[in-house]
Amino acid sequence: MKTTLKSSLAFGLAVLLSACGGNGDDDAGTLGGNGDSDGGGDSDTAAARSYMFESRFSEGASSVAYAGQTFRHLLIADLTTYMESLVEGQDGFGNPASDPQTILDNLNFYYRFTSAGENAPYLLDTMPEATPGTTYGMVNSATTLSEKIAGNDNPLRRGELKGWTTDLATLTPEGLIDYWFSLIAENTTDNNAATDPTLTTEGQDLRQLVQKFLLGAVTYSQGAEDYLNSEAGLKAQNVRPDEGNEPFTTLEHEWDEGFGYYGAARDFNDLTDEQIADDIAVDTDGSGTIDLYSEYNWGHSQNSAKRDLGSSPAASTDFTKGAFDAFLAGRAIITEAGGALNAAEFIALEAQRDIALENWEKSIAATVVHYVNDTLKAMDDPAYDVNAGMTDNLVALAEVWSELKGFALSPQFSPYALLSDADFDRLHELLGDAPVLADGTQNGAAYTAPGCACGSPAEQIEGYRDALREGRAIVAAAYAFDPANVGDENGENGW
Repeated sequence: MKTTLKSSLAFGLAVLLSACGGNGDDDAGTLGGNGDSDGGGDSDTAAARSYMFESRFSEGASSVAYAGQTFRHLLIADLTTYMESLVEGQDGFGNPASDPQTILDNLNFYYRFTSAGENAPYLLDTMPEATPGTTYGMVNSATTLSEKIAGNDNPLRRGELKGWTTDLATLTPEGLIDYWFSLIAENTTDNNAATDPTLTTEGQDLRQLVQKFLLGAVTYSQGAEDYLNSEAGLKAQNVRPDEGNEPFTTLEHEWDEGFGYYGAARDFNDLTDEQIADDIAVDTDGSGTIDLYSEYNWGHSQNSAKRDLGSSPAASTDFTKGAFDAFLAGRAIITEAGGALNAAEFIALEAQRDIALENWEKSIAATVVHYVNDTLKAMDDPAYDVNAGMTDNLVALAEVWSELKGFALSPQFSPYALLSDADFDRLHELLGDAPVLADGTQNGAAYTAPGCACGSPAEQIEGYRDALREGRAIVAAAYAFDPANVGDENGENGW
């Protein structure tokens, strides 16, 4: 396990430009990659370890800003907390609830946030306490998840949502969120005391599905498809203040917003993987509070650290450092250019974008492998009694399978994805929209798999385990993961 502080990576604009060799291909594998090299952090050309850049237009002011991105991370976190609080017949705040619309309204408070909620206290709890303030309006003005989900703010790369087929009339990410919300609302108010409102009898954990899907369809999609896209955010101007009077250029802001969606604290290089993975916020500026914009680790940045910690000593990964140092290097290129980027500078910027997104995507893919392994282990004894309702083991299976499925839906939201469309489609054909239960059913029907006789529940379960192993192999091959991190046939000895 990694316990040392992340070493700094030396880079200077001249080094970056010479390394790209005119086409960016050489540079794409040098900074970040697998994190094996320290990069010589003591070099005179080394940039700051922290994601901090001064304004060219306002002396003493920072040019880094991404409040909207932080706010959307907060909304996803609080929506998750709210879903965790739901119990049968109550609205999540201790009040009786018999109307599904009440629950839908509460869920949409976070997903379709409006200015009417700005005075409400947010649910996130940090230690020390967080700043700014205690209400949503103190963090940012009305900013929604709905307006930025893939398909609403940007076009779906493949024309429609892929990877989910069951009971979904509208093949859009928002349609899937609304479908899951409707199930949660119905489960909460259907007077079935044996049912956890966020769990389905098919073995789906709706809370996990919603959270992980939003991290892909909002934060990853926005970072990859919009702000870091060569045909979108990276085309922005770098000559004058954004909107006429901001302390940053439009290009600086676009890059920062992409970084904001990755979710790393600005002193990420000075944190251990344990601190990041364990959600330990560090008051690096000694103010006595945790700055939600700069000192808190959100979303996928935490999962990067979890996978780095879980990687084999024989095949250690450093997705955290690979992504963060590339974000730093790219921002340095933009800042040092001092104006419009020339051709070589733009190539170098794209190379750093590629490294940042590659490490970001690889950490998602490694998490898919991790939850395939957890699902294989949970299926060792998937006891389920339809008369008893949810058993502890089915709850455990639903949780890990749903995390697997939620993360696995993410690659479709990046134009730079390393996972091919064919491999993505095959992966989700293998996963299905629910796990296989102890009675051999998937989504209420007998499970069948190509090449599997599957005549008994035991055969159906083993057939699905084979499908999971095949899906894991597809992911491992697409991302060139070392076998030491992939796991064995039982899900052991890997991520």
